[in-house]
Amino acid sequence: MGLFSNFEKPGPGINKNAPRTKGFKLFFELYFRKIGAYIQLNLFYITSLVPAIAIMWYIIMIVLNDFAQAGNDTLIALSFLSLVISIAVCTAFGLSPFSSGFHYVLRNFSFEKHAFVFSDFIDKFRENSKNSWIMFIIDLVIVVISTLLLRFYLIMSLSNLVLIVPLVLLVLIMIVYSLMTPYKWTMLVTFNLTKKQIYKNALFFVLGDAKTTLKHFVATSLVIALCIVLVYLIPLLGIILFVLTGASVFGLVAQLNIYKQIQDLISQSPGGHDNIK
Repeated sequence: MGLFSNFEKPGPGINKNAPRTKGFKLFFELYFRKIGAYIQLNLFYITSLVPAIAIMWYIIMIVLNDFAQAGNDTLIALSFLSLVISIAVCTAFGLSPFSSGFHYVLRNFSFEKHAFVFSDFIDKFRENSKNSWIMFIIDLVIVVISTLLLRFYLIMSLSNLVLIVPLVLLVLIMIVYSLMTPYKWTMLVTFNLTKKQIYKNALFFVLGDAKTTLKHFVATSLVIALCIVLVYLIPLLGIILFVLTGASVFGLVAQLNIYKQIQDLISQSPGGHDNIK
């Protein structure tokens, strides 16, 4: 069977009575079972991320130019760190209106349910197009403003240590908001909720379940660290792997950590089953 075989055709499925593995073993089992599908999904999604990455790259290039003209090695190093963080943020924040289709497919894959890679990716975006665009614009504005503030506090904290406090708070807020991202998109394609409810519930999930949030944060951090190490040690290989698998790895890690939590809590709430799409 070729790497890009027809994933629109359902497979034989999984034995429902087979015990479900957990942790890293489950991740690798799911990912390599349908690696061609994940690569296809990744390529579709990465293409939709290009405009957001271009905007972020432009902002960082301005920052790099400012620091280079200043001739300060410390500032240049900090700017490079900001660049790496920003690229990771583009993926972690899901800066694409197609994140609705992306998370729908990964939601199904994470619980070994069938999904058509291309058609479901497109159909779920169309089905939720208005809210998808609104959430994308909100995220993009927040990320751009946060990146500019990050640059400001990084520079100013070098001469005023007091500003390290708002710098740390800003980083913590960005982390919390990025952890909310898969919750938001998954709830959008799973439940009939208002945008206010989606954002409120996403914040509740992140802050209200420390165990799941910690697992999600650690797993995502390991993926980001691996990406950075690969790009630093073997740039070409790191870039190729990110383009082929980076976003789908992020997404599957998130879904394995959060979907069961979302499903349990919202479905068990009063009227929860009525809200399921």
